Amino acid sequence: MLAVLLVLPLSTKAAENGFIPTVNIVTTAGDVVALPSEVQQADSRYQLATTRVQWDRINPEIFNDVGEHVVIGKTEVGQKTVKGVIHVFSKAKPVNVAAIGDSITYGMNVENVLYNAYPKQLNNRLGANYNVTNYGNSGKTLLEGTSTEAFTALLLRTANTA
Repeated sequence: MLAVLLVLPLSTKAAENGFIPTVNIVTTAGDVVALPSEVQQADSRYQLATTRVQWDRINPEIFNDVGEHVVIGKTEVGQKTVKGVIHVFSKAKPVNVAAIGDSITYGMNVENVLYNAYPKQLNNRLGANYNVTNYGNSGKTLLEGTSTEAFTALLLRTANTA
């Protein structure tokens, strides 16, 4: 299994409504994790602000049940709905995580990239139940308005073989 996170620009309509992205939590069976007490909310100018959130009560048994579990919360100011998804993976095989990015993700100017780039450090912190693959592409920007089709195609081909 490969986990891929895509960050897309906000639509104008989403920003006007005080868009709050879905909170995604990844864990393995039997490992209880806490939901964040704060989330980011976009305003009409695409500016992010931190806002506190109160989550509905969660049955701790969901952390033993492999699958996706939707949880709901409300912001303390404005009572906006916040959606959270807790992804619980089996410990039978590692959870694959794709670190997608540019030269910073790749580890440009980092001594001994294979051991010191942040995807490897992330893998070390997450532990043996996770396999973080570095898909950083030095010299390729992921900024808006640039051509990333070839990079995306390469990434998807690579991901399908994982």
